[in-house]
Parts: sequence; structure tokens; C-alpha cells
Amino acid sequence: MVEAVRGSSAEEVFGKIILHGTAAAFIAKVRRSILGQRDFNPGFHPTPIQHLSMEPILQGKCVAMQAPTGTGKTLAFMLPLWERYVERAQRETGGSPILIITPSEDLQQQIGIVGREVASETEDLPSVLVLRRSMDSIGERMLEAKVIVGTPSLLLEHIEIAYDVMCKVAMSLKALVIDEADAMLPSGGTRKDELEEFLEFLNLVWQGKGPDGVARPSSAQIVACSASLDENSVALLEDALECKFTMIRIGGHLTLRKSEGRWSLMGPPDDGKQLWPPGLDHRAVLVKRVLNHEGKVNVGVLANVVQAIGSVFPRRCLVILCEGRGNADRGGSMGKYVKKMRQQLSPMGYTLVTASAAIEGPQTAHGITEGMSKVDTESSMRQVIIGRCETIRGLDIVGVDLVVIVGQVQNAREYVHVTGRTARWEPGLIGDPSGTVACVVDERMYRRLKRWSKSLGFHLEMLRLRPRDELQKLYSTFD
Repeated sequence: MVEAVRGSSAEEVFGKIILHGTAAAFIAKVRRSILGQRDFNPGFHPTPIQHLSMEPILQGKCVAMQAPTGTGKTLAFMLPLWERYVERAQRETGGSPILIITPSEDLQQQIGIVGREVASETEDLPSVLVLRRSMDSIGERMLEAKVIVGTPSLLLEHIEIAYDVMCKVAMSLKALVIDEADAMLPSGGTRKDELEEFLEFLNLVWQGKGPDGVARPSSAQIVACSASLDENSVALLEDALECKFTMIRIGGHLTLRKSEGRWSLMGPPDDGKQLWPPGLDHRAVLVKRVLNHEGKVNVGVLANVVQAIGSVFPRRCLVILCEGRGNADRGGSMGKYVKKMRQQLSPMGYTLVTASAAIEGPQTAHGITEGMSKVDTESSMRQVIIGRCETIRGLDIVGVDLVVIVGQVQNAREYVHVTGRTARWEPGLIGDPSGTVACVVDERMYRRLKRWSKSLGFHLEMLRLRPRDELQKLYSTFD
């Protein structure tokens, strides 16, 4: 199937590596898109993390990548792995060469879209398989796929459904990618036991304790990545998978330190390296009470959120509800928040959609080819996207000018990720990306932000809000 969709054997140089077939065609497509959209051709070149990590991944090394959000880590592993295990191994059959594990189903859907873009195929073709519940012909589809993308919980569910098939997949696996790795490990935000249980399954099968009783002759290549991948997380993965990573960091790196019995994430050392894009503004909006007695965001606070949006007036805004409980508790329906905000945003000329709808809408998931131009073409209205902290992590939603964080960010690591939904890298961009992050918080959370600003190295200022009467004149009505 890959041979059928590949077509002519193209070749493209991307940084230090040479790509062939569909991966090369993907790069050529992006370069043509940039040339067609701009009055000049700035080219399409690897970002720093891509430049440093793609060559060792192509060589088969186990690599751990830590780089700021929005700097192209997905392509940094997808392109060289596709080249190494698919385009270079067309004659191999049986099993899935690449398995990608993500912490959320939204992120796995997005990575699947990127994989299909690289593979130049549509959703119904089997080369890239995104797991979901209650899939038909799951065993056959897993063994045909070249890339499988899934969350730990979905992978465990499919072990129960098709144990023998999952054992075959594990034995044929060439590469394992753990995306947003620290979110699935101790000190992260998700449940810790699911990833650990799946890695134990892999190790048992690799050691010959599967149904056929045969051990793997060699280990799989492992790639781990995150914007906040610290030494503790890397050590845990090395121990669990019995591998040794080549560590590649871009920008200021994060260090997990224990003080008074608590782990704290510390920002970059005083080495001149930056953790944050220079064009990213950190702002705060202080309110009396953000969360109610159930620990959920007060509906009344949404008026402050809308006021913040009206004061900045972004083209595209992402509102993130942070209720401080992490991924294990998703907080229930967002219907009441969507309804209330839609009422207040509509007179201002904004449409409102959920994060899941946004990544499926008029944009490529990775924000490369024609992303924002498609959004502009589809709608003349401005857009607000709403989602919870645990489902936003890792998503690339193109063209976000403003991120509004509402509530209690669980820890400094999560603050790194939620702020990274804006000021993101775009191919062909000249200069630094820019964006604003506004935190609608109570006094207690504001004090935490001030502490993080010192430990993580960013400048925090209050957001100047336009008075509501001024907004009423601008937008006719404002509740």
C-alpha cells in the first residue's frame, strides 16, 4: 500500500538528511505552499530541534528531545522514522514498524493527521492507524499499518481485545515514540500506571514471554520528547525500557529539583538560553474567586475572560480551563461554559468552538501548509477555541494570538505547555513568533505565577483591561 501511494521516487534535502518518496514529496509540498503564499521565498528549513535530532534518529539512535512548544518536534521524529523504517524497508512485511504513544486522544488524532500528510494518504488507507474504541477488523488493520498511534489506555484496551496481535506488533516494532513523555510519568499530569503497565507488556514480550516464547534479537529504537522533559523523566524511561538516550535540548532546559520533600521544576540556568519565545507576553488578570466549592471554574468568571479577549481583540484565541486536578479527572461536560461564552462573544464578532472541533476544522493539524489562510478563507469572523488543560497539551492549533488560562494551573510544567499554544513556529517565518498569555486567576494562583516567573525566567505583568462601558460602545452589547 505504501508503494502504491508513494508514486515516483522524489528526493529532497531537509537540513542534514535526505528524504525520499512520500516524505520528500511532503517537504516539496510545504516549500511550494510557502512560495505561493509569500511575495518572497524564505525557504523551508529545519528548526533547531529538527536540525539536531533528525540525523541521529535516522541513524537509529535512541533520542530524547526537549525543546520549546511549537518548534516542530512532531516532524523532528516523524520524517526520519518514516524514511528509516518505511521508505528504506519496502520489502519488509508483517507488523507495524512505528508505534507512537500520546497522553490524549485529541493529540493522537492530530499526530495521525501529520502522519497521513507525510504518507500522502487518506484516512481510509491503512499505513497510519489511529486507535479508537470499537474498531472493526482491528487485528488485520494493526498488522497492515506502518504507523500506529494511541494512548496508553487504548493500547491496554486492545491488548485485552487482541492479545496475540498486540504481541506480534510488539515483536515487529522497529521504533517506539513516547510523545509528551513527562505527562505520562511520575510528577506529570496524567495517570501514571497506564504507561507503566504498557511498557511492562512490551518488555515481557521482548524477553520471550509472549505466546510464541521467542525473545527479540535486538531492542527497538526509542524516541521521547516534550517541552518539559527533565532528567528524572529520562532516567525513568531508560530504566523501564533498558535503553540509553542521546539527550538533545534546545533553548533553556528544565531541571526537576527536590526541596523540602517536594519536587519543583526549575527554569533555565543563567547561560543566556531562553525557555520562552522572545515575542511571548505573560499577563495576569486578578479576580476574587475563580473556582467554586466543587473545584470547577465559576461560570461568572467567564465575563472576565470575555473582557480580556475584548481588550486584546485577537484574531484567534484559545481559552484553557484549568481546574488543578490533572488528566485523571476530566471535569465533565463543558456545555454550560460553551453556551455562556457563545452568548457573550457573538456580539463581538467571534465564533466559539471546542478544541477537538478546531483541530478537525479548516487547518492542517501541524500548522504547516495553508493553515491560517484556510481559516481566513472559511470564515470572516474571529474565533475562540475552548478546552480543558489536560486535553490541550501538545496540540498545534494554528494562528493563536491569545491564550487565556482560567483557574489553577496544576504545576509549573503545565504552565510551560499551556502557554506554548501561542507564539509558535511557522515555516518560512522571519523573526520571532509572538503572542500573549493572559491568566485569569485568584490571589493564591497569582502568587504562584510570580514564583514561577522567577524560577522559569519570564516577566509577568497585569493585563490592562478595557472598561466594560468602552467595550459596550465597541461591540454594542456586553453582558
